[in-house]
Amino acid sequence: MAEVEMKRMGPELVASLPVVGTYREFSMHLDRLAAWLRERGVEPAGPAVGVFWSAPGGDGEGPGRARYEVQMPVQAELAGSQGVEVKVVPMRDYATLLYPGPVTPHETARAYQRILEWAARRGLEPSGPPREVYLGRPEDLRRGELAAELQVPVRPAEARRGRARLQEELAPESSVLGRVGGGAG
Repeated sequence: MAEVEMKRMGPELVASLPVVGTYREFSMHLDRLAAWLRERGVEPAGPAVGVFWSAPGGDGEGPGRARYEVQMPVQAELAGSQGVEVKVVPMRDYATLLYPGPVTPHETARAYQRILEWAARRGLEPSGPPREVYLGRPEDLRRGELAAELQVPVRPAEARRGRARLQEELAPESSVLGRVGGGAG
């Protein structure tokens, strides 16, 4: 596995489909977003992204259900519809790790833990939900074989404002990072 790196990314215009469901449904929602773009004659401007606001069972969504977003970068300004939002992801600093796969909850949790430990050693803390940028073909994701760049937004730890304040800013409250042993606050 590659080394953890710091990257500054954004701003980026994305089409985003917010989801409350299981991670097994991720590919279905990715297909739905891709179809929405095709209907409008828009090609994605980069690879698909997953933004994970909560771990399964978090936010009181029910067993195995989580809050996440499926995103695709776009170059054209579009009006959102059918549950799809078009928004700008702001510029941020990310601790990143190229993860070769397979995309399984246990293995990705270990990779996120590695990112969080790297960040903590450098005086950084998570400042938002983690993202996964999927490298390769969507059919590889369906089989769980897709490589991804795991990205955790970070900020200097002295910017800490306490768990309650940070959760208020990031709502929904239960970040995936809190479930993998890092969490902010």
